[in-house]
Amino acid sequence: MVSIHIDRGSRAVPLGAASVAALVHARHGDRVKPIILDCFLDQDIAFCVAAIKELRPDILAFSIYLWNRRKSIEIARQIKKELPDLPIFAGGPEVTADWHRLGETYPGCFDLFLPGEGEGSILQGLDMLLAGRPSTSVLFPQSVDLTVLPSPYLDGMLDPAAYTGLLWELSRGCPFRCHFCFESKGSEQVRYFSMERITRELELFARSGVRELFILDPTFNHNRTRAKKLLRLMQEVAPDIHYNIEVRSEFLDQELAELFSCLSCSLQIGLQSADPKVLRNINRSIKQDDFRRKVLFLHEAEVVYGFDLIYGLPGDSLEGFLASIDFAFSMVPNHIDIFPLAVLPGTVLFDNADSFGLVRDSDDPYLVRSSSGFHSEDMAVASRIASAIDLFYNQGNAVPWFDIIIERLGITPSRFFLDFSLWLEGRISDEPDQAMSEVQQIYLLKLFIDRGLQAEGEIVHDIIEIFALWDRIDEAASGNVSELSGFFYFSPSQLFEYLEEGVRDLGELAFFLPRLEKTILVSSSEGVLLFQE
Repeated sequence: MVSIHIDRGSRAVPLGAASVAALVHARHGDRVKPIILDCFLDQDIAFCVAAIKELRPDILAFSIYLWNRRKSIEIARQIKKELPDLPIFAGGPEVTADWHRLGETYPGCFDLFLPGEGEGSILQGLDMLLAGRPSTSVLFPQSVDLTVLPSPYLDGMLDPAAYTGLLWELSRGCPFRCHFCFESKGSEQVRYFSMERITRELELFARSGVRELFILDPTFNHNRTRAKKLLRLMQEVAPDIHYNIEVRSEFLDQELAELFSCLSCSLQIGLQSADPKVLRNINRSIKQDDFRRKVLFLHEAEVVYGFDLIYGLPGDSLEGFLASIDFAFSMVPNHIDIFPLAVLPGTVLFDNADSFGLVRDSDDPYLVRSSSGFHSEDMAVASRIASAIDLFYNQGNAVPWFDIIIERLGITPSRFFLDFSLWLEGRISDEPDQAMSEVQQIYLLKLFIDRGLQAEGEIVHDIIEIFALWDRIDEAASGNVSELSGFFYFSPSQLFEYLEEGVRDLGELAFFLPRLEKTILVSSSEGVLLFQE
């Protein structure tokens, strides 16, 4: 069972294949031995083919996703050339959405397609194969009862200690029908794994020293009662794990926010757009005041949260996209992830794309290139802004101070990032690996100087320096950095005190703070910066 991952990061866990493998082992363990082979996008086709052949499989199966579709096909094609009699199965989201076209476009690569939940058809496929050759090219899944599925973690198919992070399923299905999503044509029923299984898995994760979990449920808090029960379980059994969770704003309340605040967690909220008319085109909705009010619960409870935005949505425009950016930043998120619209096969949007005038790729990654209201030039601008936000705000950890500079400059976040993207595009640097904090300082100091606000720009420089050094405290504590130093225009210790007291006026800070203009050593004690002025 081949799983091809994007990279070797903390999400490179073959959970889908392992879940199917666990069922095969439970039902056919005496006759079939499932083996999972992890491959990666940066590996050569020849390397992957050799790794497969070394295992001498009797059956080969691929989990095909958007990101590994092409590589899976290339590997399967080469395997068929070298081992023409080896039966090859194909499952996963790409097969569920587009198995018919896969079979027509790449004939001879795959012997059997298993769309839908692999656990619902894999046993029948194996039975057919063990009795001879498959008599069909596709098997549609039977209903899968999650309460009786074996856990790939509990049965040893996946060793939690072998991964830096884990994917974790608590349920399957989605009650919503967002037209851009694979779930748009699926079942509205949300099915749950048993609390007994979830508890045992969480206990295993805690014993194994797991540090991070990515919960795969598309809407963790849809069932608020169950969500609260799960959060209490996480706090009781595994409070040291960091949890990544997707939630919907509609189902947030103060009690949930308080429970989230008791955990180390990061929440992701799919905003997509702030325009109700645009959202109606993809079967979503928003009440902006209610959205702000619910997110405020998280903000007041000091929970880490971020938003997803999509540009190129049907009915949207560059102007509308910029307004969505400003709406998102008004709630001070910890990060904003922005993507171009992908019109995926198997979705309602794929069926209706022509009616919206969406010009898009005919093959993966299926990205929209333009629409009637979002021209190709505007898509390019949106792409630059998305990259600028990721670099400056997300990777640059700008959340603690970004609203201070925006307020003083008197411009919108979207205008700021548009200007920054243009500056970045035309910038020639002698230091290609320059830290983002240095890039931020150079750009902002220039911006303030151009406005006749040099002293305030120097304050901004020092604020960024403080937080950049703070971000390195963990490295220093682990012994990777023996000594920290930074250049400051003003006294950093007094600046830090003012910031902690809530002073945000850059002019006031520049007036009262004593000038320093030198490089000083900085150490840390129990997570606190100590400035040796």
